Amino acid sequence: MEKNFTANHDNISVGYAHCKVILDKQGEPVDFLFISVNRAYEEFICEKKKNIVGKTFAETHSFLKNDSVDYIKRFGAIAMTGKSEEFCFFSAGLNKWVTVFALSGGYLHFSAFFNARTKDEQLEDELKKANYVNSLLLDSIPHPALLVRKDRAVIAANKIARELGAAVGGICRKGRGKSNNTKNIPKKNEVISCFFCKGNEMLNMDDPASLGIEFGNRFWNIYRVPTREENVCLHYAIDITDAKKREDEIKFLSYHDSLTGVYNRTYLEKYLKEINESEAFPVSVIVGDLNGLKMTNDVFGHKEGDNLLKNAAQVIQNVCGDAAVARFGGDEFVVILENTAFEKAKEICEKISRSCKAQCYKIVPTSIALGCGAREDGKEDIYKTLTAAEDRMYRQKLSESKETKKAILASLQATLESRGVDTKEHSLRLVAATAKVGSALGLGKSETEELALLSRLHDIGKIMVDENILKKPGRLTESEYIEVQKHSEAGYRIAQSSTELIRISEYILSHHERWDGKGYPQGLKGEEIPFLSRVFSIADAYDAMTNDTHYRKAMGKTEAFEEIKRCAGTQFDPKLAGVFISALSGDEES
Repeated sequence: MEKNFTANHDNISVGYAHCKVILDKQGEPVDFLFISVNRAYEEFICEKKKNIVGKTFAETHSFLKNDSVDYIKRFGAIAMTGKSEEFCFFSAGLNKWVTVFALSGGYLHFSAFFNARTKDEQLEDELKKANYVNSLLLDSIPHPALLVRKDRAVIAANKIARELGAAVGGICRKGRGKSNNTKNIPKKNEVISCFFCKGNEMLNMDDPASLGIEFGNRFWNIYRVPTREENVCLHYAIDITDAKKREDEIKFLSYHDSLTGVYNRTYLEKYLKEINESEAFPVSVIVGDLNGLKMTNDVFGHKEGDNLLKNAAQVIQNVCGDAAVARFGGDEFVVILENTAFEKAKEICEKISRSCKAQCYKIVPTSIALGCGAREDGKEDIYKTLTAAEDRMYRQKLSESKETKKAILASLQATLESRGVDTKEHSLRLVAATAKVGSALGLGKSETEELALLSRLHDIGKIMVDENILKKPGRLTESEYIEVQKHSEAGYRIAQSSTELIRISEYILSHHERWDGKGYPQGLKGEEIPFLSRVFSIADAYDAMTNDTHYRKAMGKTEAFEEIKRCAGTQFDPKLAGVFISALSGDEES
């Protein structure tokens, strides 16, 4: 960039410098940095370019400190306001009369032309000013630029503007000013007109000094700068598309939840405040709380929890259409429905519930507890409406809590069965077998119920194991076996997240422990293993031996009893092994 600027100006006879303003913490100019200068500027201040470029005004121009001009303040104002200025003064540091023409080169940037003159030369220079501006100034601007009379006649155009279709002597016609349709971009000679139009009119001397427009899928800032010639303005356009996109992205993120894409709490609070101030009514509020998020995070990881949240947000958006949907907290959503009465809000809640039931996100079903409230009077505080909706949501969540958790567990069991794991027949056989052993042991009602629950849900953790491993014919590899072993811990986490299952969580964790301490996952030994886990492990092994699996044919009951006797004291509790055989020895031979 520096080479281009220098090359463009090394052949001109006046000094040229392109600089960037440096601001302090308060945003006030305190210095400026030289980006490029030409040969004439070297001669102008009697200093080599290498000692100027890349350094600040304070570092290189201390000899000008007694001049009457406040260079930093004056050039800083030009760079920051987009204005141009010409001024003449006597420089004590240079001992010359100096004429300066400076203009903005974009925010914080300015270009300046310096010419030392005697009084006579100054008078002569005034006569040549128009040609000077037309031929040198415009081409120094790194953006499309025109000199345009009030009657819209183009009297000068720089190279960039000419490439866009501007022609000296031409007329800037009325343009469309805004176009999003790339298939209908104007012809080349119309493009420059559209740059410099405000709606259907030229940006003229009576308009503001700058204007933002959209054209051809690009965003532009148009600047108008008066010149010393009467009824002539300098117009130039700066492409701000990339900056606009960054600004839009920042604005979007400031008001949207980055995970779900719905509005965030910051936007919601702003919106609620606006509604309160407007006194609009009726306005309904729906509050929704996503069920099962904690269990999903604990069992399947936060990635799956995030997917559940995104799916819930999508369901709500699909039902509520253009209404404002916001994520209010970790698992809470709020919907604001303007011009919507309470009964209609209730219907929308029911529709959201039906939509959730109609689809299931992967393993865990999408389920949302919902409550609504309505402001039927413009004087009513909208925050009271929000509180009322929240209260109704919590009441629904409390009344449906058990059913919701049962539905989640039922969904997990159904998923396991679809993978060929823990079929109903297997669970029923285990329930029957453990009931007989429990009776023989004289277990109470609570322990008998826990054994039955353990029989149905002992392998619930296999939901986390790769389906291909679970269905693999033949023996597993060592790494596959290690993967399968993780199901005990996964099942424990699932049970811990459910008030109905927490009482059997330790039994699920320990149902693959061995009497000799060689089991998993904790390597418990002997009576360190929970009693019901010891009972169950024998029943589970017996059922596996006496029924066909995808990797082994079933053996007879007598043979299975012999295997249990052989493993008593190593794999199984020796006393319980005997009780088990006695309790089931009356069954018919399989």
